[in-house]
Amino acid sequence: MILVLHNSRFLTDSLAGTLPDPACCLPVAAVLTDRLDSAFRLTQNLERPWTGHPAVQVLPAARDGARSTSAGDVLIDAAGAAWVASDRGFLPLPPRGHPDDASRAGQ
Repeated sequence: MILVLHNSRFLTDSLAGTLPDPACCLPVAAVLTDRLDSAFRLTQNLERPWTGHPAVQVLPAARDGARSTSAGDVLIDAAGAAWVASDRGFLPLPPRGHPDDASRAGQ
């Protein structure tokens, strides 16, 4: 299962090339897949709202509808690893306090 979190600052973070702050991310879906790309695709509002897809468990933050998952949003795999959706695929999100976390400094 993949947990999908929508980042309230996804546009700003994506354009600036900064990593998302987990405090700005709301869990919106649990997707019955083990593939990040599938979870991303299944949480798109394409032919129909993703909240009605049978492989998607809609979480309370998205009960009244939700935008499509986008670059800058976070996906967490079954092993607990966090990934940021980007225009280059999925990038690992280092744990808070990790040396690679410098892009969040001062935010």
